[in-house]
Amino acid sequence: MLDFNRIQHKVNKNAAEIRVKVKLTNSIDEGLISRGYLNPTDLHVYQTTALADTSSVRAVIPMHVAQKLGLQIRSERLPKYVDGKQLTVEIAEPVLIEIQRRETSEDALVVGDEILIGQIALEL
Repeated sequence: MLDFNRIQHKVNKNAAEIRVKVKLTNSIDEGLISRGYLNPTDLHVYQTTALADTSSVRAVIPMHVAQKLGLQIRSERLPKYVDGKQLTVEIAEPVLIEIQRRETSEDALVVGDEILIGQIALEL
């Protein structure tokens, strides 16, 4: 008989973080430009490196990045974290995420102080 209570999960503290170059663009700006309602020079873009976080489903951006991108907060959600915690986070307007010439658009969670790229964007 297997004793599952004796199984211990080990965390590899030496595992390397995976960082990717990412270009974030305000999706609403891009749509307004393509329709001729906004000057292309007014497009909000932010380029940086971000942590590829396979334990996150969605992208996470800090408030200062949301502000640089000119994103409005659309709503709040109460996501459940892996450790069981639940904290209210804000949801921004859609952001276009470009990684290695592939792109997707999603509403980002606005929380923390680091950009995290989750499973949705990584599965481009």
